[in-house]
Amino acid sequence: MWLGHQHDPLSQAVGRVIAADVFYAPLSAEHFIAAVVGLYDSEKLPKFSDVGVNLSKLANEPFGVSAKVGEEPSWNIVLEFNPHEVEHQTIEEMMLDAPSCVVRDEDHHFRKAADPLKILYFSISFLAIISNPFSRKFLEVWGKEAGERSIEFAKWVGRSVVRRLKGESRLVFRCELGACLIEFVLDSSDPSAVTDAVRQIYEMGDRIRALYGALEPFIPQKITYGYDRGTNQWFPLHAATVKRGVISERPRLVAVEQLMLGGFSVGGKMTPQKDGR
Repeated sequence: MWLGHQHDPLSQAVGRVIAADVFYAPLSAEHFIAAVVGLYDSEKLPKFSDVGVNLSKLANEPFGVSAKVGEEPSWNIVLEFNPHEVEHQTIEEMMLDAPSCVVRDEDHHFRKAADPLKILYFSISFLAIISNPFSRKFLEVWGKEAGERSIEFAKWVGRSVVRRLKGESRLVFRCELGACLIEFVLDSSDPSAVTDAVRQIYEMGDRIRALYGALEPFIPQKITYGYDRGTNQWFPLHAATVKRGVISERPRLVAVEQLMLGGFSVGGKMTPQKDGR
């Protein structure tokens, strides 16, 4: 279990849980969690080059060349959110003109941070990404309509989602490659930039697989991409691995004393009951 900072997906993991258990306090009639955690020194985190990964070489991987079009991907994109950060009404307004491929998850995210963030998660099938819906081969197999779904989704995020999120926010587009979670994190509020960034995700299949393959000896569990506004391109930001711990290209400096004084909070997902609780 990796420890984040203020539940911000742009921040690298600051540590991990070594052991944890739930205990019951009879006098207060409350359950609590006690854990042994290990914290990383953010000033000493290795970069990708330090573990033998050449990002410049990976950046030159061609778009969509090795993607194979076989089994039809799932086109559904699942929207997840925290109702304490983003009101249901806001989500309802977003969904009014959402493409048919966007569906709401019944589960709700929960977390508590000193500086709350509005975070929307979009879960995309990795098969849909590696198929590259903008390639000629894809269009020949699945047709123009299938490719247009991805274009409509990118435009909808830039047009309807961004303008309805007030305050500091994050858009997180995630998929799974084996047991590894891949996340693309956006903090831009520029509709045009957001639309272009989302569209690029569907052209990242080969680069994702190349980075995953380079990190595979370390057993990657999470790879995070950030969006560079200067070059308008996605780049590998962080990775959390079993054997080499946290790897970060642009680590956020977090004081250990700040973590210990502020304590820890738990985040996750829950399924509401039918009455909405």
